[in-house]
Amino acid sequence: MIDDTNLNLELPNFSGPLDLLLHLIKSQKIDIYDIPIAKITSQYLAYLSKWQTLDLKIAGEYFVMASSLLKIKSQYLLPKNDFDNEIIEDDDPREELVEQLVQYSIFKKISEFLDERQKSAPITVAKEPSVASQKKVSLLPFGEISSKQLARAFFCCFATVSTQK
Repeated sequence: MIDDTNLNLELPNFSGPLDLLLHLIKSQKIDIYDIPIAKITSQYLAYLSKWQTLDLKIAGEYFVMASSLLKIKSQYLLPKNDFDNEIIEDDDPREELVEQLVQYSIFKKISEFLDERQKSAPITVAKEPSVASQKKVSLLPFGEISSKQLARAFFCCFATVSTQK
């Protein structure tokens, strides 16, 4: 039986299996690059078993992730064999999962940022182009402008800004 005091979130609050997995990792303050797969898998399965309403379209994604976690966990349990005394490169079975979680985390942060920007959009007002920006500007080569010409151009800019207000 699952201890309900430790499980206080409802599954529908998550936007997908990676969101749930990322939540479990962050709530345990675990380094995303060093996931204790057995612990996370058992917590993930506990969340799934707590989910009372079973919508197969949504639940299917969560069960695919659960099976991936169980596969990674089983790879750790299997003995490693060296064939013909060749050195087998140690591939971490968690590597692909970690990459998915890192990418998901980045996109989630971007999504939250864009959501906040969208919520503040009614507050944002676009500035109409000023008259000064519509004037044709001629560029002079460096050193061919006197200080008087520069001062005159500067004051013309201020005069244009003052009349617009």
